[in-house]
Amino acid sequence: MTETPELSIYEKAFVKTDKTDAVLVVDGKKLHVNKALLSYHSDYFNTLFNSEFKEKSMKEIPIEDVNFENFATLLSLVQEKPLKINKGNAENLLDLSDRFLLNAAKYAVGNVIKFSPEFTRYEKLMLADKHKLEDLLEYALDLYNSKQTFEDFYSKNRNFTTENLLKLGDQFLLRASKLHVERFIISSTDFTRHRKLVLADKYKLEDLLEHAIGLYTYKAAYEDFCNSNNTDISDELKLKIFDRFFFGYADYYVEDLLKLADQFSLRAAKLQLENFIISSADFNRHQKLVLAEKYHLENPLEHAIGLYNTREAFRDFFGSQNTDISDELKLKLFNRFFYKFAYDL
Repeated sequence: MTETPELSIYEKAFVKTDKTDAVLVVDGKKLHVNKALLSYHSDYFNTLFNSEFKEKSMKEIPIEDVNFENFATLLSLVQEKPLKINKGNAENLLDLSDRFLLNAAKYAVGNVIKFSPEFTRYEKLMLADKHKLEDLLEYALDLYNSKQTFEDFYSKNRNFTTENLLKLGDQFLLRASKLHVERFIISSTDFTRHRKLVLADKYKLEDLLEHAIGLYTYKAAYEDFCNSNNTDISDELKLKIFDRFFFGYADYYVEDLLKLADQFSLRAAKLQLENFIISSADFNRHQKLVLAEKYHLENPLEHAIGLYNTREAFRDFFGSQNTDISDELKLKLFNRFFYKFAYDL
């Protein structure tokens, strides 16, 4: 007589009882379940058992494309005697909980991951992010509390970046976690000054912003902004950067400031420069004329043309081809000279 093979722990957890009223079949193995219990915990099973689908009337309902042991473990998590969760099955259980809409099971898995030493902080973070486990995510983010811990994100094949941490901090209003990331970025040499500036502006990190702006301490640093449309920083920050450059270098690099104002498309900044050029004694009338025309500064142009009010002033244009001004401006200057001094020739 052939002996009946002993049931596995997974099959034993789902034997028929007076409380079971449905059978799920995975790989030919039966799981006796309670419809009401699964329907209560899962919209998927509520629809399966109670909507007008063919499965409603089936004595045995097949479940496709799942591993029997993982599926049995998943269903056990909403029963009195849950099967064991471990590192080997945890991610599969999370995937299945998402597929079968079993949130109670999902949070049970997340809680095990949270306190298990089998999972690294990085693994906890990845699983929390992937499966939207807020409690686990907050816990995992708090584990990143020193510069050394952030080395997790600079190993090969990491697809999670420092910016992802900032996004998560914003998403879940985790101010303490954002502070940890902010301090890391400030102390790290892996970020350029421009990258620090962009992150600080985007994620409203005041200490990092002050630190990043402070790195613009010499003229060459501002070249960061010269070959880009700078859409990655706000107009408010552009104006702060411009003001810092203006008050530090206006007397020496006004043309660079004009370029920066054009690059940032900051009309207010150009008006500030216009007033500076008009009032400054550091520019002669010819320099004012050239700058005003080159950068389309109407008020300084009118002011500069007005400075040509003597015949002697027009000697600025003698002995030169005057290639630094346009033919249109040359004509304006000629007409001014003609109408003021033609009768004296």
